[in-house]
Amino acid sequence: MPHPLTRTTLFVVIAAAHLCAIILLLLGKSPAVPGSEDRTLFVFDVAPQPPPAPILSTPPKPKTIDLRPAGGSPRPDRVVTPPADARPPTRFDTTLTDDAPPAPIVVAGDLPGTGIDLTPGGGRGDGTRNGSGNGSGVGNGNGEGAGAMWIGADWIYKPVRELPYYWPRAKEARRASAVVALDCVLPKPGKPERCTVVGERPVGLGFGEAALGLSRHFRIRPVTRDGKVVRNVTVRVPVTFKTPYVPVP
Repeated sequence: MPHPLTRTTLFVVIAAAHLCAIILLLLGKSPAVPGSEDRTLFVFDVAPQPPPAPILSTPPKPKTIDLRPAGGSPRPDRVVTPPADARPPTRFDTTLTDDAPPAPIVVAGDLPGTGIDLTPGGGRGDGTRNGSGNGSGVGNGNGEGAGAMWIGADWIYKPVRELPYYWPRAKEARRASAVVALDCVLPKPGKPERCTVVGERPVGLGFGEAALGLSRHFRIRPVTRDGKVVRNVTVRVPVTFKTPYVPVP
């Protein structure tokens, strides 16, 4: 039979242990449980090293073939400098000669005056040639021969009365004088075709357009050579505008 003192002592020890456990739970601390510490094992993926860059081999330089002939360097190419553009002539007159081109530009006449005054224009050319003749003997001689005779274009009808209807309407043009040159193709006697402005002084006041409008009334006698009409020749027609307005004093 156990001793009563021993049983009481054991009860007190157990009660004290429970009391300590309750106190630790209330304080939020759990009793330390002996044991080995957990160690976390970290696994790392190690990327492989990139392969080394390929070594590019330098291609061999192509061989240069010298095409120069033996004995020295070839002569340098000659540089041809194009001629500078010719400045437009200040005068509209063109003289015909015997060796004129097939389609010469001739003057039909100027158009000065209070409105326009179509002065007949044109020209003629004479030439001399050398000749030789044989007689009963043998001999040479010089003589005059008739060359080609050009007769310039002339006016059939001068549109003097029509000019006021084509005068530029700009205020600056009312007291201005102007000169316009037209190039027209003359296929036959009468009305010219395809007139274009090739010269105008002053510019910007509308006199070029006025001369083009007036050209529909032109009636021109064409160029002749040795009495024959030269068709589709370009005729240059200078038109002079002189202001009909008198300044008010």
